[in-house]
Amino acid sequence: MDAYENPPLVSHGLADEALTAALEGRDQALEPNSVLVGLALYDDDRLFVERWC
Repeated sequence: MDAYENPPLVSHGLADEALTAALEGRDQALEPNSVLVGLALYDDDRLFVERWC
């Protein structure tokens, strides 16, 4: 069983890059699921988070 890890809060620019790469099937350093969860939990910009969700 994997240990629990808090998802990171990343900048909007880094989130855009990681999530766009995931949608295009490219490799990226950040796990897209973790990026989305981190945004949903910690980011104050609701519209940015909803756009990616």
